[in-house]
Amino acid sequence: MRILRYCLLAVLPLAAALAQDEAPPVDYSAAIDAARAAVRSQMTRWSTPGLAIAVVDRDRVVWSEAFGVTRAKSWEPVTTDTLFSLQSISKHYTTLAFLRLAERGLVSLDDPISQAVPEFHINSRWPDEDGRNMTFRQMLSHHAGLAHETPIGNNLSTDYPSIEAHIDSIFRETWLRFRPGERYAYSNLGFDLTAYALERITGKPIAQVLREEVFEPLGMSASTLDYLDTLSRPTATGHWGTTPAPRVQIPLPGSGAMYSTVTDMAKAISMHLTGGMAGETRFLSAESLAEMYRPQFLPETYQFVGYALGTYTYYWNGSPDAPVYLHGGGGFGYRTDQGWMPKQGLGVAVLANNSDLDPDTLMNSVLDLFLRAKLGAPVPASRPAIADLPAIPLSAAELARFHGATFKGRGEVISFDARNGVLQMVRDSGRTTLTARSDTEFTTDDAVPLVWLIQRDDAGNPTVLTQLGFESYFYNDRPGEPRGPNWNVWSRNAGTYRYDGPNGRCEWKFEMLNGYLYIWYGRWPVKLTEYTSGVFFTPDGDSVVFRSGYAIVFGDVMYRR
Repeated sequence: MRILRYCLLAVLPLAAALAQDEAPPVDYSAAIDAARAAVRSQMTRWSTPGLAIAVVDRDRVVWSEAFGVTRAKSWEPVTTDTLFSLQSISKHYTTLAFLRLAERGLVSLDDPISQAVPEFHINSRWPDEDGRNMTFRQMLSHHAGLAHETPIGNNLSTDYPSIEAHIDSIFRETWLRFRPGERYAYSNLGFDLTAYALERITGKPIAQVLREEVFEPLGMSASTLDYLDTLSRPTATGHWGTTPAPRVQIPLPGSGAMYSTVTDMAKAISMHLTGGMAGETRFLSAESLAEMYRPQFLPETYQFVGYALGTYTYYWNGSPDAPVYLHGGGGFGYRTDQGWMPKQGLGVAVLANNSDLDPDTLMNSVLDLFLRAKLGAPVPASRPAIADLPAIPLSAAELARFHGATFKGRGEVISFDARNGVLQMVRDSGRTTLTARSDTEFTTDDAVPLVWLIQRDDAGNPTVLTQLGFESYFYNDRPGEPRGPNWNVWSRNAGTYRYDGPNGRCEWKFEMLNGYLYIWYGRWPVKLTEYTSGVFFTPDGDSVVFRSGYAIVFGDVMYRR
């Protein structure tokens, strides 16, 4: 593939001229050369048509470059001013708008959504919970218990409904997965509901709210939520590999509809790296930034990793002195990422028009190169304190509680292999050995260990696994389970259901096994539990609603047999 390049190597001022006594700029030339090679390698590996990247040091862009073309087999080069769909990075900018309005007293993180949207309600398995008291804090941190998608306007849809129709489908057809505030569960709905509430509060369309509250104050003149605006401006087309994806209006107003450039995103990153300043003007208070960066609903001892408000948080190399804040996005043929390290004063934005490329890996590689150039050495690795607690040997009886058990979480099934006295977690990505540090806390054998929390039933059997700060996995099944009732009405729902959308074909197979109705996730069958006639739930709370034997609504998306 011929890679065209648009390059800006000079250090560009984002704010006022640097003071005379400021330290001389770092020589990033070697880091730039290595980063450029890393970009080309990733683009070649994943057959990526085009990519743009920017690196920021405090208030200066120290590298900004574009590679490739806006569409496969075209000659229109990507530039640093080419628009890309940000996908889920949009959540971060919706949160910035919310916090700006909160600072003026128009809304509060702990307000219930029903205060702004009185008619709000949602289907629930709990008679005392209709969701009306879920707060913006819960929604902006993925702790509202909401499903990921909606039946009208979702990641599989080619339609672009009005925001009213999109939100109404949440009211009528979605189900709570968990009680609000109970646990983390990634969801587009919370951010779309927040966008709708901001429209009610301000009396303005969400596109205007973001323009006035975020884009204009930060000087992000190219950024927009208006799809029609992108049709007349240089915009990258999303791709599945080298196949162009359909250009459609993203039907996710608060969670995925934003378009931007690396030039604009560098300005937002600079705001974060300068403590909330946009040039000489304060954009966001230090208090609001601190709240935005703080993982929500976690004990203080665990707040070194997790989702905060519209922002992921983790420690670079596990070091408390090197926190990283970021958000990525993917869908409709795009992959995107932005991350920044305020203490080190560095940030990166990556935009690619290929769904296969891994922007996280590329962003981390580039950050590492620039960190070494600036600091003169890599950030020293550190371990969470819990990983240094004495290992607790697991008895044969304890290992037997795990062996063969499967657990269902977002998009995957985890199983356990506990042979030979070693507890291993088995995922599609490989095996990980777990070491017990307490009855409920386990760590992985990674260089920077991950922490897994285990919930148990009264008999001591594991029921819920939670990767600290992220998704939970719920007990699904194991060999030797008692046989179910094998009801004929369940067997009528067996079969394969499909949906063809802009992100390709998605299909699900349902089958009767051991007297129960199961849905297949890759190579794993996942048991369904019937709540009421025709309404089932997966172990991790996704609803499956069967409609007259020919269609289902699963995860709030409709599929047909």
